[in-house]
Amino acid sequence: MPLPASVTRLDREPSREIIYRKLKGLILDLTLRPLEVLKDGELARQLGVSRTPVREALRKLEDEGLIESQRNQWTRVSPIVPRHLLEIYPVNQALHVTALRLAFTRLGKEDLLALRSANAAMSATIARHRAAEALRCDAAFHRVIVERAGNPLLTELVAWLTERLQRIELAHFGQVESGSASVEEHRALLRAIGAGNLAAAEKQMTRNWECPIVTGAAAEEALRT
Repeated sequence: MPLPASVTRLDREPSREIIYRKLKGLILDLTLRPLEVLKDGELARQLGVSRTPVREALRKLEDEGLIESQRNQWTRVSPIVPRHLLEIYPVNQALHVTALRLAFTRLGKEDLLALRSANAAMSATIARHRAAEALRCDAAFHRVIVERAGNPLLTELVAWLTERLQRIELAHFGQVESGSASVEEHRALLRAIGAGNLAAAEKQMTRNWECPIVTGAAAEEALRT
């Protein structure tokens, strides 16, 4: 499909990175849908640039697994595989618990304020039924702890997994009602952090990441996909 009318043309020849970030954002928020064919010439025309930086951006997105191509036939947005949720959650759980342990003694008043603000924003977006915004707020909440952990590799891994979770959750689980439980788990986590109770905080963080949206019969179906 053509890019949405709200996507502005680029006034100057941008670098591959600018185009890459723009296209990546459109893929992650499902403006560009899974399996949608991407034509470099059409994208270049819509963005007001030459084909070369578009092709370079597409190659980088392919390296990240967000698009796929068949030589001389097509380039398209990669499909979404529901069972990946069941693979990502336990890894994310381990990473976030590790981040909490590393960050625990470093979390100050400003960090707690940032955590509360992100969680309040998440609650508000859930009330307005805005799934994509709720997921971004959830990511912002956890990012405070991950960044305070001070481990660049951990930060990179979490960011990579967060992107993949966002696309899967938006594609298959457009409702955000389940996020209300996550908001309450965040509040319990904040209480534990505020009390200086690492064991309780770890328990809440573990709980927050052991509730995949795919459960029961849906989980069995996802595993077969």
